[in-house]
Amino acid sequence: MFANKIYVYLIALSTIFVTSQSFADDCDMAKEWFNKGNQLSDYSEREAFYYNKAIKLCPEYMPPYIKLSDNLGYNKRYPEAIKIAKKALSIDPYDPTLHYLVGLGYDKEKKFAKAIKYYRKALEYSQSEKSNDRKIDILHAISGVYYSQEEYGKFYKELLDIINKYASSRMIYNTYNNISWYLSICTDDKYNHGEEAINYALKAVELSPDENWHIYGTLAAAYARNKDYKKAITSQEKAISLIKKSDLETKDKQEELKGAHEFLELFKGGRAYQEKKIVCVKK
Repeated sequence: MFANKIYVYLIALSTIFVTSQSFADDCDMAKEWFNKGNQLSDYSEREAFYYNKAIKLCPEYMPPYIKLSDNLGYNKRYPEAIKIAKKALSIDPYDPTLHYLVGLGYDKEKKFAKAIKYYRKALEYSQSEKSNDRKIDILHAISGVYYSQEEYGKFYKELLDIINKYASSRMIYNTYNNISWYLSICTDDKYNHGEEAINYALKAVELSPDENWHIYGTLAAAYARNKDYKKAITSQEKAISLIKKSDLETKDKQEELKGAHEFLELFKGGRAYQEKKIVCVKK
């Protein structure tokens, strides 16, 4: 009887070892599938297939969830992107990237209250990180939600808060660009932010790690808002030259150039670009 108990015990130990070894092998294979997808990183169905294989083999392995959700979101499969990120959150509820991806999916679906909720969670769980880059990106996303909801006062305040809180970071060049663009195109004769828009755009040019046609386009719009059409034309021509030198795909480059030339003609005609539905905030 005693010998039989030992035999049963050894069998149990053997089963645990084999199961554990099998799980380890599956996770090693999962990493190989993940690496195949990550090497592609082209947002293709094949890339997504590799991540799905990795998840099936090792459900506790987080990187494939993040890449798969990103892949699905890029391909506008927002419900699926949200679902896969939420599945990962059930395993690791404190991952800021996963919260951000869920928020982004809801943002794209125009479910703005849910988007804000998950963006705020992403911000909360990223506070311990030494780098501020992710925090700045999340705050930009939150400001973008307010912009989409036409809550321009909140949008404007959010951007100003980023500038005040992260003034020492060069990564806020996009913040300066966004606030300048808004002040350049908003419509309200009582509040002309032309000079302010120029100053923000010049700061974006200064902080940007490279010459960026979006920023020069914003600077051009700011000059036009301040009725300095000569500088507006010069800045817009600079933006056009940067688009031509860019590595954009042919179709995307043609679309960017088309829009940029339309702005150039507008400025040559002595007109600023403004959007009637976008209301300026009070200074």
